[in-house]
Amino acid sequence: MTEQLGSTPAYSRDDKGLLDGINYTYRQDGSIDWRAMVDSNYLVPNKENFPEGTDTTTLNISELDDSHLLLVLPGIKEIAGIRGFTKVDYEVLESGSEYVSVKCTIDWIPNFETGMQPVQYSALADAHESNTSGFARKFLMAIAENRSFSRTVRNFLRINVIGQDELDPKEQEELFDII
Repeated sequence: MTEQLGSTPAYSRDDKGLLDGINYTYRQDGSIDWRAMVDSNYLVPNKENFPEGTDTTTLNISELDDSHLLLVLPGIKEIAGIRGFTKVDYEVLESGSEYVSVKCTIDWIPNFETGMQPVQYSALADAHESNTSGFARKFLMAIAENRSFSRTVRNFLRINVIGQDELDPKEQEELFDII
C-alpha cells in the first residue's frame, strides 16, 4: 500500500500498516514499543532529575531510565511520521496577548494495533507567561501548538518520556544551550 502525506514522497507500508524498511521494537503484549523506536539523538538528560551540579553532558543516554530523559520536538515529529498519520489539525481554544490554549488532533493511519481502523486522537496545551521564558514569550501560539502536538503524539503512542515542552521555563532555557 502506498500513502501520500502532503508534499512528502510516497511511503510504502505492509499489510499491517507498518512502514517498510523500519526495524520495529515490540512489547511483550505484541504492540509496538514506540519509546524504544525513538532515535537516541532526540533524547537529552532531564536536568531537573539530577542533583544540582551534575554534568549531564557526560551521561550515557542509553543507561538512563525514562524519568531522567527529555524528548525533543524533532524526535516527536520523526516518530509520528514513522507511525503514520493523514492529518494534523489545530483548534485554538483561547487566544490573547498573555495566554493561548490549543487542541491538536491527529488522524492516525490504520495499523494492526488499531484493528486496521483509522484513529483520531487529541490533546490540549497552553502557553502563558508563567510557563514560558525568553524568546518563547514572544511566540505563545507557536509554543502552544508545538506542545499540543507533542502531547498528542506522546500520549497516543504511550511514550512516557517527558517532552522538553513540559519543563520549567528556566530549565527550557538551559536545554536550548545543549541542543
